[in-house]
Amino acid sequence: MEEKCVNESVNEEQKMDKADVGKTIDLFWAVADVYCSEKHLEYSLMLAEREGDDEKTKELIKHLCEILDEVRRTRAKMMKKLLRCEDLSLEFDTWCPFKHLAGATMQIMEVATREIYKKNVDEAREFTKLADQTFQAFWRLYLLLKAYSTSKDVDEFKKQLEAD
Repeated sequence: MEEKCVNESVNEEQKMDKADVGKTIDLFWAVADVYCSEKHLEYSLMLAEREGDDEKTKELIKHLCEILDEVRRTRAKMMKKLLRCEDLSLEFDTWCPFKHLAGATMQIMEVATREIYKKNVDEAREFTKLADQTFQAFWRLYLLLKAYSTSKDVDEFKKQLEAD
C-alpha cells in the first residue's frame, strides 16, 4: 500500500471532489507563487538600482518599491490563511521557514521544468523528488507546530505527533 503524504492530512477536509487538490494545497502554491514574485521584484529592484540616479530611474524604483510592498502584504495575508495561525504557536521563528520552504519548492520545480524542456527527464525527476521532499518538510513542520500549540503536556504532544 502506498504511504500517505504528510500534506494529505491537512488537505482532505477541503476537497470538493476526489480529483481536487483542495483549498490548502491551492493556497500553498499561491503562496509559493507570490513569494517567488516577491523575489523577482527584489531582483528587479536591485537591477534598477544599478541603472543610475536619474529621475526616470528613481521613479521606476519608487513604483517597484510600492508594488513589492503590496505583494509582500498579500503574501503575509495568504500565509495567515494557509497556516491557520490560530492553530499555531508562533512564539518560535516559524514564519520564515514556511515562507522559504514554499519558495524553495517552487524554485526547485522551476529547475525541474527547465530540465524537462532540455529533454533531461532523469535530471528533472531528481529535482522533482527534491521539490517533494521540501514540500513534505513544509507540512511536517506545520503538523509539528500545530501539535505543539494544541497539546497540554509532553505526553499529549507525543501522542499527537504519532497520530499525524
